[in-house]
Amino acid sequence: MVGLLHFCETWHLLSKSTNLDDIIDNITVTLMNFMALYRYINMRQNKSTYKKLASAMESPYFDTSTKNRKKLVKFWAQRNERFIKLLLTLGSCTLAAWHIYPLVDDIEYNLMISASFPFKYQTPDRYPIFYFIIFIAFNYGSVFVMINDLIMQAHLMHLLCQYTTLADCFEEIITDCLGENHFENSNLIRTPQFREVYLIKLNNLVEQHKFVLK
Repeated sequence: MVGLLHFCETWHLLSKSTNLDDIIDNITVTLMNFMALYRYINMRQNKSTYKKLASAMESPYFDTSTKNRKKLVKFWAQRNERFIKLLLTLGSCTLAAWHIYPLVDDIEYNLMISASFPFKYQTPDRYPIFYFIIFIAFNYGSVFVMINDLIMQAHLMHLLCQYTTLADCFEEIITDCLGENHFENSNLIRTPQFREVYLIKLNNLVEQHKFVLK
C-alpha cells in the first residue's frame, strides 16, 4: 500500500503537477515517506544496540541503592513519560488537522496529499474509498516516523538516566564504602577492609560503564 502511494505521488509529480504549490506538496509528502523508510532501515540495523541499552538498566552493576539515585531514576522516568505524551499529542493533532483539511476546503474531491490514479475517483461513490486508502497509507508512514522517534527517545532517556546515576555513584563511592560509619571515624579509609570494599565497588562501576558503552 505504501509502495502504491509512492507510485501515485511520483506519477502526479511527473504528469499533473502544474503549479508550484502542487510540486511542493508532492515533494514534501514523498520526502516524509522516504524518511519513514530510511528510519525503518536504520532501526532494524541498530535493533541489537537498542536491546543492549534497554537491558543495561537491569544490569546487576547498576546501583540504585541510595535514596538520591532512586530519585534520579524516578526523575528520568517521569521526564520520559512527559516527552512521550507531548510528542504523541503534537503528532496526533498535526495528523488530525491534515486529515480534516481536505474535507472542509473549497476543492471538491480533494485528498490529503497530491496523488494520481489510473482511473477517475472524483465521484460520490469512489471518493470515500480512495480517501480511506490514502488515509491508511499516509497514516502508516506518518505514525511509523512518530513511533520510531519515541523509541529512540526512550532509549536515549535511559542512557541519560544511567550516566547520571553512574556519575552519582562515582561521586559518592567513598561514602558508599564507609556505609553507616562515615561520620564515626575517617581513619577507616586507611584500613584493608575499606580498600577491599572500595575496589569491589569501583570494579562494579567500571563494568556498568563498559556495559553501557558496548
